[in-house]
Amino acid sequence: MSDVVLSGEALRHELTRQIALHVDKIAVTLAPYDPLQATQAWHATLRGVEELINVPAFGLDTLEEARR
Repeated sequence: MSDVVLSGEALRHELTRQIALHVDKIAVTLAPYDPLQATQAWHATLRGVEELINVPAFGLDTLEEARR
C-alpha cells in the first residue's frame, strides 16, 4: 500500500471536501436532538470524564467526595 502525499491546491481541495463531509454528517446526526438539552448533556458528560481523569492524579480522600 503506497501513501499519497497531497500538497498545494490538491491538498486544499481535499481538506475542504473532508470538512464539508464531516460538517454535513454532524448536522444530520445532531438534528434530532434539542439543542439546549444536548448541550447540557454534553457539558455534564465532559465534566464527568474530566473528573474521572483527575482521580488517578489526585485521588479521593473519602467516599463522600466521590458522590459529589
